[in-house]
Amino acid sequence: MLLSSAALAIVNAIAEEILWRGIYPRVFPRQLVRGYLYPAVGFALWHLVPQSIHKSRMRSGTKAFLAGAFFIGLGHGWVAWRTRSIRWTVLTHILIDFLGLGGLIYFGPQSNQQ
Repeated sequence: MLLSSAALAIVNAIAEEILWRGIYPRVFPRQLVRGYLYPAVGFALWHLVPQSIHKSRMRSGTKAFLAGAFFIGLGHGWVAWRTRSIRWTVLTHILIDFLGLGGLIYFGPQSNQQ
């Protein structure tokens, strides 16, 4: 169970960071909107897909989940933009996904309902 969560977190984090914080800043290195802000919006909207499968249990549901993804996208985007590297954003994204996805799937309130 933990190995599956770790593998999922690693693959997902690397792929998303390459897409949202690797490609855009590299293609638009001096364009704040295209290289930094657009990927943050795209990253947030990208998270509509998991919401179609597993709705957020946050108070405001999908809106709160997307807002969280947007602010994480802004934070990760700023780090990648400033450092010109996704090294640190990949590491934190792996941790967020491992704790969030693994915890949600295996240790969330619905896991005890069987």
